[in-house]
Amino acid sequence: MGTHKINVLLAEDNLDMCDVLKNYFQLTNDIAVCGITHDGEDALLQIRQCLPDVVLLDLVMPKMDGISVLEELQANPLKKQPLLLVASAIGQEKITAKALELGASYYMIKPYVLEDLHRRILLLAEDLKPESPGRRRLSEHDDIPLISKEVMSLGVPTNLLGYQYMVSALRIIMGQNRPCPIAKQVYATIADENNTTLECVESAIRKTINRIYQVHNDNFCSVMQLDVTGQNKKPSNGRFLTLLAEKIKLQKSLMQERAKL
Repeated sequence: MGTHKINVLLAEDNLDMCDVLKNYFQLTNDIAVCGITHDGEDALLQIRQCLPDVVLLDLVMPKMDGISVLEELQANPLKKQPLLLVASAIGQEKITAKALELGASYYMIKPYVLEDLHRRILLLAEDLKPESPGRRRLSEHDDIPLISKEVMSLGVPTNLLGYQYMVSALRIIMGQNRPCPIAKQVYATIADENNTTLECVESAIRKTINRIYQVHNDNFCSVMQLDVTGQNKKPSNGRFLTLLAEKIKLQKSLMQERAKL
């Protein structure tokens, strides 16, 4: 992003939390807090006036909750639509899915680590960089809501560390035009983004995929139907991630075709 700072609007009803966030971001060299609001109605007003790059949106606020803010922004979109990072103590899959459906770019469960929040904002803000001639029309950021919804549909709670890592892994895989090494490239990138080890990333994703196998719902079966190897045994974690990425790509293509009609 060069010397340009990412303008972030804080929409949070907890005044103490706002002070913590403001003080933290003041110590960074890449994020500027352009406004602070404590209720949904004022959040909408400030979004339209300040035109922030990113809005950190709490779901539980007075006057108008976060879902209502998302609904209003979807019904009356701005010329410059901000990236919407929803943060809430509510981890119900139905609420998370609704927020993503209404245009949220990412969903974080409270309490979160400030460094993790910082990294998520920087990740989303990659989409704000000027487009180069060869850049894809649809960025990796655009895939995150679709990826998140698909991972949740497999029975993965959003508060699991493995959920965040799976979303990141699928984002990386879908951003490649050719097969990429799962451990050396995908897991290593996630570890670097989250200041952790490759082994921790692999372990969290492995446990999450094992959970998906235990749930074994219809969405899981639809993923496994894409496995053309003819093997009935459980595929490797890397193979499962690749199959899931292929399913999401198919869904994305269908959505794009419908949009043309």
